[in-house]
Order: sequence, then C-alpha cells, then structure tokens
Amino acid sequence: MKIRNLSNNATRQHFQLHYNEPAELLEVRIITGEIYVYRDVSRSTYQHFSTAADPVAYYRDSIVHHGHIQIRFNRFQLSDVGRNTAKLLPLNCHLIISIAYDNNQRLLLVNLLEKTQLLYPNVPREIVEMLLHAPDQDRFYLEMIVLHYPCCAVR
Repeated sequence: MKIRNLSNNATRQHFQLHYNEPAELLEVRIITGEIYVYRDVSRSTYQHFSTAADPVAYYRDSIVHHGHIQIRFNRFQLSDVGRNTAKLLPLNCHLIISIAYDNNQRLLLVNLLEKTQLLYPNVPREIVEMLLHAPDQDRFYLEMIVLHYPCCAVR
C-alpha cells in the first residue's frame, strides 16, 4: 500500500493515490479535498493511472467508471449507531481509540492507537453493534472486521 502523488500542471489537477491490492480499492484524493474510494480496480489499472502521460484524461476515461464512494472529510458527518448526530465512540481496547459509523453509507471509520485512520465500506450496522458490545473488542475487530472487510487508510 503506497501513496503516490500525480500532478498535471496544465490543468492544475493533483491526485494523491492509495491502492489496497488485496481489496482492489483505490483511494483518490483530489486537490480540492474530495476523496473517492473506487472498488474493483485491478493492479494493472492502478499502474496505468500512476504512469499515465495525462493523469486527468486517464482518470476521466478509465477510473471514474468504477463503483465509488465519495468522501468529504471536512463536511463528512459520521453518525452514532442508530442516531443521526455525528459522534466518535470511544472503545475500551488496546488497538482502537474510537470508531464512528455512517448509517446511510454503511461506512465504519476506525481510529487506531498508532494515529492511523481506517475506513471500512459496506460494514453492516449489526457488526458495529456487536463490536461495541463485544467482551474482547480487540479480538472481535481482528477476527470479524479486519479479516472480512476491505479497508483503506485515511491517514
């Protein structure tokens, strides 16, 4: 998982890429602050994007057609499980500081102790509720979330 910076000075467009090969997820951060997470992106598509002579054209013609989730963290509202208000939920474990969950988009944001944020798309609400009530939250996270859901690093 490597972060790459691509720039196209002609259009003043700048991309920061993060690719998770096992999950085939490509995170594209655009200079405007928007973040898109694209699904089902093969390694060869990622490599062509990162070496394209015109990254903007390749992005427009090849990448945007993949299924994606748009994230704007400066305006992104994560909601508590079952509620509509934004709230980070602290966990009592050794790996995770807090989590947040977006009910509408089924996104789980995990803040790890080592200052890493991981975003898990398509996590059912029931899994998040089970994590919150698990007797061993570390073990539940590792066995039921890490092993079963792809993620991308947010920072």
